[in-house]
Amino acid sequence: MSTYNVYHHKEQYVDAFSEWVEKIEPNAFVTLTFKIDVSQEDAQACMKQFILHLSRACFSKKQFKRGEKIKIFPFLEKTKVDRFHYHLLLKIPPKYTNRVGAFKDRIRKYWLRVRAKNKNYYPVCGGNPYLLDKAENKWFIYEPMGFPPHVCKDLVRYLLKQLYFNNYGSLENMCVDAENINM
Repeated sequence: MSTYNVYHHKEQYVDAFSEWVEKIEPNAFVTLTFKIDVSQEDAQACMKQFILHLSRACFSKKQFKRGEKIKIFPFLEKTKVDRFHYHLLLKIPPKYTNRVGAFKDRIRKYWLRVRAKNKNYYPVCGGNPYLLDKAENKWFIYEPMGFPPHVCKDLVRYLLKQLYFNNYGSLENMCVDAENINM
């Protein structure tokens, strides 16, 4: 497969995922890490737990029973040292748009409480969540008016950086955690 074809295929995925992500109208970009190595299965189970607990905390009982959850698009990827971490594009619930600090605290609180099922319920999620430069406040980026389409596309391109195609043109290393997408 030529370099052009690989690039073209990847851009098709970027376009498709960008359109999908734009539907949740994300206004926050979050990076969450794990203290220890976890399997992909455990990472996804932790994300499922996290979304459930965060949604319960952010919506009334009535809203939650009606099925309202955090609108979220999770991307699971590995670091250079082969450890999983998550990048999330999400929409902050309306009741937190004027209290972003409180929502950020809830994210930290519920992520640090998550436990993997195969680890004897030892709290495996934690550490300081971080983004690229590891600065304390860079793990959470908020855009009050939402990310414009071109920024969404750039974020998706960044999040799909580990996506690649093998010599036969087949997609490998898919990093979208489709099981935990809430729209």
